[in-house]
Amino acid sequence: MIYEKSIFIITYGRSGSTLLQGILNSIDGYEIKGEHYSALVPLFHSYIRIKRARYQQGGQIKFSTDPWFGSDELLPRSYGKSLVKLFVEEILKPDLHSRVIGFKEIRYDFNEFETDNHLKEYLYFLKEFFPNAKFIFNERDIYNTAKSAWWKRDEKAVEKIEAILSRMKIMYEEFKTISYWIKYDEYSSDIKELKPLFNFLNEVFDEEQLMQVLNVKHSY
Repeated sequence: MIYEKSIFIITYGRSGSTLLQGILNSIDGYEIKGEHYSALVPLFHSYIRIKRARYQQGGQIKFSTDPWFGSDELLPRSYGKSLVKLFVEEILKPDLHSRVIGFKEIRYDFNEFETDNHLKEYLYFLKEFFPNAKFIFNERDIYNTAKSAWWKRDEKAVEKIEAILSRMKIMYEEFKTISYWIKYDEYSSDIKELKPLFNFLNEVFDEEQLMQVLNVKHSY
């Protein structure tokens, strides 16, 4: 199956991203799945290790007496494509009629990605191996987020959310040509604020249909 686009919602917990997920899924042919504990990240790590083995150790023909025997035969790009194909088939499991796939994830903090370069490399992996990748960065007011659910029990909530937002802005600038930045506080109070997003995605903006989505409770 050839997909038109792959969409990745990049955000943090309690940011309204499940509503955004619902908004995107209201578009005909869109199937944007929810979180999966960043299950794709270990596959990305495996790809990076194979790439490193091939280009750091496999530059010359290796023999059976060599500790890196076989590294010269590794095909990182082919391996990366196979990993993503498996992930799409076994985890995303898109419907036969879906034309746009993707998922939302909230785990972009320093526990999952130790450095900005680590995260940047992951996003380049998504860009390279998913068809026509698009990143949607979803922001919600820091203080409203910090008062929501588990955040309100964390005395460092504001500091942590600010750090994630800062990192998101760095990634947005790096991938600006394929990215869109959206604010939950704006589109949740005025449906017309979603119109530029639909223009970015080259999709029809249906205000009546979107109002129906906003009237349904999302998340918990």
